[in-house]
Amino acid sequence: MKYFIPRNSRFYSFIAHTQPSMRYTISALCVGCISGIWYLLLYRPIELYLYKQAQHMDAIQKQMQHICCIKNQKQSLEKSCTQLQEKIIGPTHDTLHQQYLNFILPLIENIRTCHMHLVSYTVTPPQTIDSVTTYAIHMTIKGTMTHYMQWLQTLQTAAVSTVCTHISCTYNDTNNCTMQVDLQCFFYTPQSAPKEDPSTLKQAEGLGG
Repeated sequence: MKYFIPRNSRFYSFIAHTQPSMRYTISALCVGCISGIWYLLLYRPIELYLYKQAQHMDAIQKQMQHICCIKNQKQSLEKSCTQLQEKIIGPTHDTLHQQYLNFILPLIENIRTCHMHLVSYTVTPPQTIDSVTTYAIHMTIKGTMTHYMQWLQTLQTAAVSTVCTHISCTYNDTNNCTMQVDLQCFFYTPQSAPKEDPSTLKQAEGLGG
């Protein structure tokens, strides 16, 4: 190392007059310091960063496996729900869906025609008693009282029997108000006449003859 240092420098003079063992000791200390600084400031932070990234990737992989498991369970539950729904609803699903469209779509159209705004509505599951299917509807409507009265008049001429069971009104300003309306729609499904026994008909014809 001393061959690359100018001879008139103090550092060269220090090296030239120092014993070799001392020079080797100082060189070893310098190399150790440089190695320690490199390990603490470069190698160790990079090692910790890579370790954290590996842990993060492992956590993401576990989350992905958990999500895949949930998706498989969801598909299995959807399939089970569909099968159960088919068993519960059966062949009446199309009839009920058609009834639903027959009364809810005209109601919404009448509200729009009367220049009112339908905020929300809910329909309870139908109840069938003695061939009469009843739908209960709750509606939140915004508009003027004049338009609201016009809409009530349209219920009297509706194709589906509709009865208003409850009304509440809250005025927003001088003209506009918010109305909570409960309705009931009725559908009559005629029952098929019982089939008569052919033997009974023949006996009746014989008695008549």
